[in-house]
Amino acid sequence: FEGVEKEPTPSLLRNFSAPVKLRYEYSDEQLLFLLANDSDGFNRWEAGQTLSLRVLQNMILQYQHKETLELSEQFIGVFRSILRNKALDKAMVCKLLMLPAESYLIELSDEADVDAIHHVREFVRAALSDALKIELEAVYHENVSLSASLDFAAMSQRALKNTALSLL
Repeated sequence: FEGVEKEPTPSLLRNFSAPVKLRYEYSDEQLLFLLANDSDGFNRWEAGQTLSLRVLQNMILQYQHKETLELSEQFIGVFRSILRNKALDKAMVCKLLMLPAESYLIELSDEADVDAIHHVREFVRAALSDALKIELEAVYHENVSLSASLDFAAMSQRALKNTALSLL
């Protein structure tokens, strides 16, 4: 390719439906970019899970070494952009806002420090809640509905409202 000034960020296995595990060493910046911009929902979610896992595992080590925990502005910023993006499907936003479960973090640990895992995951949730309070409250209020409909749009709306409420 000519005229490409910066190495592109690949969005691998787009629209691929078979269950495969691909190892590609994305940088944090590439994962942030994919989480914020990828048009393939699964790849976007996967970038978010990989980045969140990386952030959580690094913070677990910091916690174990009694270092001060701090969540990066870039990490918070990408969650802010997801909450503000009205073009995204509400069900997708719910999935993108989910952090890896404690059970998954434990499963990936050589020696699981359950207290550290719990403390760090709760710290990240609280930090996101504090930093994104305005956006989360707006999403909550925009999605309050009295409808008990079982169609996809109504269920997605309720799920997003509940996800925002859970983070608040």
